[in-house]
Amino acid sequence: MESTDNLPNNANAIGMLNAVRHADDMIGVALDFLAENPNTLLITTADSDGGAPQVFSPAPTDSAGMVSTSSGNPTGVDRSRDFGFPLDGLEGQGTAPFLAEPDALGTQMDFAIGWPGPEDVAGGIVARAAGLNAALMLTEFSARLDSTDVYRLLYATLFGELLPPSTGELAPDRE
Repeated sequence: MESTDNLPNNANAIGMLNAVRHADDMIGVALDFLAENPNTLLITTADSDGGAPQVFSPAPTDSAGMVSTSSGNPTGVDRSRDFGFPLDGLEGQGTAPFLAEPDALGTQMDFAIGWPGPEDVAGGIVARAAGLNAALMLTEFSARLDSTDVYRLLYATLFGELLPPSTGELAPDRE
C-alpha cells in the first residue's frame, strides 16, 4: 500500500486513485482472513497525508472543457495572495476532469485533484482497527492516536499488557 503514499507525493492523481482502489481490495482480503481467524488484529493507518490531495468539484475547466487551475486562495482573504496552481484531470494536467460514479440519485459529478505540496504533510490521518483488541482503539486511544500508540496496541495484543503512553517521557539514555 506504499503506492498510496508515493504516487500522491509525486502529484500523480490517477496513480493515487488506482492505488487506493487496490488498497481497498487488499483490505477486503485481510477482512476475509480476519473472519476466519478472529484472534488476529488488523490495523490500517498512515504516516502522513501524502501530497495532501485536494478535490475540486465541479472541476475548474478552460473553454475546451479541460481541467485548468485552482483559485489558489479559496478564503478570499488578502486578494494579493491569489494565485492558481495546476490541477490534475483524468490523464494529468490540462486533460478532461475525473467523473465520479453516480450517487444514490444517479447524479455524476466531475472533479479535479490539486496538490498543496509534493511531500508528506500533517493532516487528518485516519487509523482503523478490526479483530482482536480493536476495541482498544475506541477506548484507550479515543482522544488521539499517536504513532507510538500503534506499537502499544500491537504490544497489548501480543503480550496482554497495555504499556503506558510515552507522552512527556524522556528518551532512554544511550550510555
